[in-house]
Amino acid sequence: MPELINNGRVPTPGIGIIAAYEAVATRLGLEGVVVVRALPGSPAAEAGLHGINQAGQLGDVIDSANGQPTRRLSDLTDQLEAVGVGREIELSVKRDGRSSTVRVKVEDVGRSS
Repeated sequence: MPELINNGRVPTPGIGIIAAYEAVATRLGLEGVVVVRALPGSPAAEAGLHGINQAGQLGDVIDSANGQPTRRLSDLTDQLEAVGVGREIELSVKRDGRSSTVRVKVEDVGRSS
């Protein structure tokens, strides 16, 4: 409420990805958030997250955020809101059968430029 009163809006925490529909992950037998694309210049792109390439090969699947499972996009957004704009979130990402951990800055994706 204080954000709304002070700024006229509430920040929308995000990392700058476009995620696939949950049904896509289910069809592929995956559990997690499938990254379709990391927006250019976004914290996700700067952290090296990859989406589906032009050949249609799967890129990154986010399977946890700050140690909490991300089975669906709502799990990820819950963690982003808990962390808050301006802080970093630790993501566990699977790519090509390998797992890695990346730190990504959370930004206000609802802010108009």
